[in-house]
Amino acid sequence: MMDLPTIGMAIFGNALSGVIGNRADDVFCKILGLAIGDLISRILQRQKDAINLQNSLHQSALEATLDVINECLRQLPSTSLLERLLFTRTSPDQTRKWLEDVRKQLSNDLKRLQEGQTLMEVSRKAQRQIEEPLKPKGTLGRERAKEFSKHLTDLLLQDLSQRFGEPPEIFVQKVNESWFERFCAFFAKKLQEQPELNSFLQSQILAQVKDQLTELGEKFEQVLDAFKRWTELLPDIDRRLSEIEQLTKEVKRAIGIVRRDVEEILRLLRSQLGSEHLVITLRERSEKFLETFISKPFIGRKEPLQKLDEFLSRERKGVAIVYAPAGYGKTTLLANWLRQVRSQPKVAVAYHFFNRHPELGGYATSLNYSLAHLIGQIWAMTESDGAFLSLPSDVHERRAVLENMLAHLQLDEGEKLILVLDGLDEVEPVLEHAFIPFNLPDGVFFVVSGRWDGVGEIPAYLSTWARFTEFIPLHALSVDELKEWLMVAGEGELAKFAEDEEFVSLLRQKTDGLPLYVRYLVDELVELARQGRDVRVALERKPAGFREYVRGQVR
Repeated sequence: MMDLPTIGMAIFGNALSGVIGNRADDVFCKILGLAIGDLISRILQRQKDAINLQNSLHQSALEATLDVINECLRQLPSTSLLERLLFTRTSPDQTRKWLEDVRKQLSNDLKRLQEGQTLMEVSRKAQRQIEEPLKPKGTLGRERAKEFSKHLTDLLLQDLSQRFGEPPEIFVQKVNESWFERFCAFFAKKLQEQPELNSFLQSQILAQVKDQLTELGEKFEQVLDAFKRWTELLPDIDRRLSEIEQLTKEVKRAIGIVRRDVEEILRLLRSQLGSEHLVITLRERSEKFLETFISKPFIGRKEPLQKLDEFLSRERKGVAIVYAPAGYGKTTLLANWLRQVRSQPKVAVAYHFFNRHPELGGYATSLNYSLAHLIGQIWAMTESDGAFLSLPSDVHERRAVLENMLAHLQLDEGEKLILVLDGLDEVEPVLEHAFIPFNLPDGVFFVVSGRWDGVGEIPAYLSTWARFTEFIPLHALSVDELKEWLMVAGEGELAKFAEDEEFVSLLRQKTDGLPLYVRYLVDELVELARQGRDVRVALERKPAGFREYVRGQVR
């Protein structure tokens, strides 16, 4: 990046020029100019303060640039005529590649700074560059602000061009429109977060002003008048900082969702964690696990699906609990519903299946691994400000990270983030507390499932989720649903039995409408039909109840 002390001190010059307004008297400008020059020299002589200031400024510049890049990426692909005209020099694919390449490199730079590294040394050249533009020359404050903004954005674009090639027009336009304001906002936030640096800067600049006033004793009357007016401006400095803080809130929302497809989420996670990380493995295996359910016929369940959809459209936020005894198809329901809902506009979905299925590799029931999986997904869908993935190893710290991410979501009107968690009864160790933030933001929904027959006290692994809750039970398959299953099973081998009331009634009697037993039994009947066997006789010989069926299969 450019020599960032130049940028940083320009922030102070801009802030002061905004406070001074139209002040143009020679004495006042001379005092302020000398004070700022001395302040710069003192900062650069104090290595610790200089590095602290430099890194804060460097981070602010990177964050502002990443903020612009992410806004550009959210607008791709181009749709409007105006945006299409902006791509006259580069194609949308070239534009996206440039933006993503720059974002990756700047994100790495930002990560190094956040870890305490310093990317450059303070130079004498930087000091000279700082001093010259900050010496007030009687220019109006508004004009000086424009000069600073133009100078710094030109430096930024020049630096990026040298490192990455010519920036696309859409990026250049947004940099010229708002980069400097974003930079001011991010740096103001840094000062708020580092009171020691803020206090040092304020005390030093006021001390230097006082020293310069003393040295200008031959113009005592004018000096006193200037100093009086300076002290009267101090409340305006607080007002100015308050305005910058408000701009910070407007420029950088805490987090907002970005809809990304499966491959893009995986790509982002690999860039942060590497291809062999457990989160990557879980994500890849979970997608394959979903396919094993989605590829099979999904019969009926119109009522629970409708209840889930109504819950999302009716409520502003909350938790829906899908419950039923084992074998009633909770996982199948949520897998198929998840596929439907994550294709909707303005909806992002994170999910985890607590399941011992071999496809998941045997570690999907771990609470610690599941938290990492969810954190990674949510990060990938909200990574719009250049932030890095925070993934501590301790399970309690991971829970805190997840809850904090959710608590700070600020979604646009109509946006939804849905977390689907299947099989809470399978979590290891037993899940004693739901990881729902105390103040659940609007637009955030949990859809969870667990075993419960709906009779008696709700199990502990479900009761902790009972906030803003919709309870959605799954019942045994109806006669109509069994007919539908026969119609779609295999390649139509059992379709003729769908209109045979006696056959359907016998199927209902043997299976009790238990979806798991129905699936196993129907698959077996399809195979018998393909072999030319008598399907009706085979069904009559099957035991009633899934337990007896399994016992007969393993003899």
